[in-house]
Amino acid sequence: MPPALHATDKLGAARRRGGSVPVEALAAHDPSGAQARIRRAAGVGSFALHMSTFLSIPRLLPFTLAAAASLPTVAQTLVSPADRALLEGNASTIYPLGRAHTRVQQLLGDLPTTPRTLQGHAYRRDAVTVRGAIAPFRSQVSVLASISPRTANAPSATFTDNHGTAQLLLDRAWISFPQTDRPPVDPAATFELRLPWTTPYPWPGQGVLCLETVVHSNDVGGQPDRNFSVFQDGHDLSTSSARQPGFRYGTGCAFEGTTTRTTASFELVRTATSLDLEVALRAGARTGSSPALAAVMFGVNSANWTWPSRPDCTVYLTPLTTELVGSPDTAGNLDATLRGIGSGLGGRVVLAQMLTMNPVSGLGTLSDVSRLTIPFAPPAQLLASRIANGDDAAAATGTVSFSVPVVELF
Repeated sequence: MPPALHATDKLGAARRRGGSVPVEALAAHDPSGAQARIRRAAGVGSFALHMSTFLSIPRLLPFTLAAAASLPTVAQTLVSPADRALLEGNASTIYPLGRAHTRVQQLLGDLPTTPRTLQGHAYRRDAVTVRGAIAPFRSQVSVLASISPRTANAPSATFTDNHGTAQLLLDRAWISFPQTDRPPVDPAATFELRLPWTTPYPWPGQGVLCLETVVHSNDVGGQPDRNFSVFQDGHDLSTSSARQPGFRYGTGCAFEGTTTRTTASFELVRTATSLDLEVALRAGARTGSSPALAAVMFGVNSANWTWPSRPDCTVYLTPLTTELVGSPDTAGNLDATLRGIGSGLGGRVVLAQMLTMNPVSGLGTLSDVSRLTIPFAPPAQLLASRIANGDDAAAATGTVSFSVPVVELF
């Protein structure tokens, strides 16, 4: 039976500190020569991907984050929360367009100070979660707006308390919305779910805008008054942390002898003092009589390398560094957090992919890949909020939340 991994050896020490693992530490637990077989199978000349090579890369993750590419600039748009013009929201929402009868207010305290005339508002498709197409639908909508007497971080559950002198911008109009699908990259390039108003609104360039959207009825595929999953982009606001899920793409490969492909979800979490990475691995290499290992490969450039002996396994990035995460369980699953991974400017992009392997058997997998955008620091105060009643368009009160729809004003 192969030796167990002991907490006192080099491998255990490296795992505890979350750093890179020396080649000799793996070799000590590879009496059968599995690493040499992996090295030969991978074909060092054409595709030098094997666990010992990547885990012997120095701990360069802070450098990798610093080298990450910045997001492209976008045309000047009015988006709330304001930083979501460049970044995907970290949640999705059904409000307001996923409900058949709903009253939803958004208090927007982060609009620009330049006065302008607004012609409508729009929502966009959620990009982070892997979901398919949503068919076209229609909604009967009213829209009101005013300058609120309240701040965005102190809304009232009573709808009338949040309005100043409300102006009716759209009155029970039927609006047709197009089919949407998951965008090819995050965030969605356009806000496709558009609500043009019949009456423009003069934004004065100061104050908190109370934007109210009332859905009186809808028609979803010929079925009236239906609640459904519209997969709108949303964002959970917090002053203690900023969370940014990765955008998954590509396809992982299955552990040999199984049919379920390996997947990995990543989420960056930024606080005032730290940048952490949460990892959720599914169906990776299994721990059996000997522990399997899981590591995250990081890079800033895309690639498309196929493992010669496993044509269904693809490396989607050029690795700059690899961080050991831990040991998957007997089902190949692992939930872990890499803490204090470094710093990096908000809006920079890095790629991440899981490599899992049982060092003794030599069997391994690669996951799909994620595009990670480093979040900005959490806000000092909350500048957007939502008040919603999801069942009654004529309700007097709703539930206050700081999980808000990402909205564009045009």
